[in-house]
Formats: sequence, C-alpha cells, structure tokens
Amino acid sequence: MNSTQAKAEAQKTLDEAQHSAAADKAKGQGKQLLGNIKQQVGKLIGDEELQAKGAVQRADGKKDEIKGNIKEKIEDVKDTLKAGAEVIKEQFQNAKK
Repeated sequence: MNSTQAKAEAQKTLDEAQHSAAADKAKGQGKQLLGNIKQQVGKLIGDEELQAKGAVQRADGKKDEIKGNIKEKIEDVKDTLKAGAEVIKEQFQNAKK
C-alpha cells in the first residue's frame, strides 16, 4: 500500500467514525424520547411495568448518546494531533533548509 492509498484508507475510516458518532447520538436521542413517552404513558395509566421499560429505554438512549459524544471527542483529538504533527513536520523541513 502506497502513501496515497494509506491516506485514502485513513480518511475513509475517519469519515465512517464521524458518521458512526452522529448515528449513535441520533439513535440515543430517539431512544430517550421514546423511553420518556413510555414512562409518561405508564405513569398516566398506572402501568409500573411500562414506566420501568421506559426508564430502561431512556438509560439505553443516554448510553448511546454518550458513546456518540465520546467518538466525536476522539475524532477531535485525532484531528488536533494530526494538525500538530503537520506543524512539526513543516518546522523540521524548514530547519533542514
């Protein structure tokens, strides 16, 4: 694999991870909304089991949302490190001149 192919593969992986982060966050928010609805309906009709299922679904949604946030932060750190490495590389090349 040459450097161009490696860069393309790295970019593809990065794009997939970013999409995955957004997907996790959206999925989590949807689960939280549905869980909240179940909880409220269960409360209104006096169905403790439905309330409990709603609470579990909300917690599961929060987990997915947090997972998406973590993935997003990891990508931010990767971008920062990549930019820093480029600056160091540039400074090293300038110092060689």
